Amino acid sequence: MPLSSVYNSEDSAEYQFTGTYSARLDEQRSAIPTRTMHFEKHWRLLESMKAQYVAGNGFRKVSCVLSSNLRHVRVFEMDIDDEWELDESSDEEEEAGNKPVKIKEEVLSESEAETQQAGAAASAPEMVVKVEKLDPELDS
Repeated sequence: MPLSSVYNSEDSAEYQFTGTYSARLDEQRSAIPTRTMHFEKHWRLLESMKAQYVAGNGFRKVSCVLSSNLRHVRVFEMDIDDEWELDESSDEEEEAGNKPVKIKEEVLSESEAETQQAGAAASAPEMVVKVEKLDPELDS
């Protein structure tokens, strides 16, 4: 769903983020503008998961979950209903061209993540999303 259908030009001043670079985002969370939208056909129950924030992107068919301790982000490939998939599959194929998007799940230490981020700038234009697995002890 495009953001233009959720936010209109009248709301733009109300939803401007006026945070500072000197403070962490979790310290500024009350200043971050958000709007809660409920879509009847586009939701999934995330069982056994403690989460602070959940965000979904239907176009890319992924959802992101920020853990309750604000330290870990999980990226999930969403299950899409077959009817919806068939309706938009032809449009997406035309728009996407021939660029494949891969979603991988790997466990990375911080040093490996930094090394791969530095090397990613010089790599091919193929998009890869890395996901860090949570340690269950950190969420409790």
